[in-house]
Amino acid sequence: AEDINNNDVMVGRYWDSNTFFYGYVRIGNAFTILHVPGSGNTLAEGINDSGKVVGTYGDANGTHGFMYNGRSYSTFDSVGSSETRFTDINNADKIVGRYMDNGIYHSFIYDGAYSMIDVPGATQTRVMKINDADKIVGTYFDSNGKMHSFIGTPVVPEPSTIFLFGSGLIGLISFKRKLM
Repeated sequence: AEDINNNDVMVGRYWDSNTFFYGYVRIGNAFTILHVPGSGNTLAEGINDSGKVVGTYGDANGTHGFMYNGRSYSTFDSVGSSETRFTDINNADKIVGRYMDNGIYHSFIYDGAYSMIDVPGATQTRVMKINDADKIVGTYFDSNGKMHSFIGTPVVPEPSTIFLFGSGLIGLISFKRKLM
């Protein structure tokens, strides 16, 4: 399992005997298989209380984000990226994820437009989850290649860019984790 909402509906992924990944939604003992049409792999990673599911899928053209609303799929790509991944959605339908640019991960919040997130001084930023108070958690790599965890609140100083405000990195020190 990857995520659970407040209605005890959970999402996750599994792989078949051919090593293809499929997403799923589980309500009680009932499973619904998620597979973006035309994809090779589908990974369900986040769900909100209205049942909207976000995740990642791969096809012949690369890696993309998706949202499933219970009836149909919407697919997304961050402009100019070689890879887009959706990792969570909150009850305000704000989606977080990451994209790859020249082999480096950066993160974003998507709410109809992409707002970019990078931890100051980090070489890579990977936002994993967002809650209903818009707190985000994730990991970043410092200039020495060490991985650290963070929790923060994005602050929007201008429309096209989001910076993680220093005081918003509440748990930066206490959640710091060295890559072994």
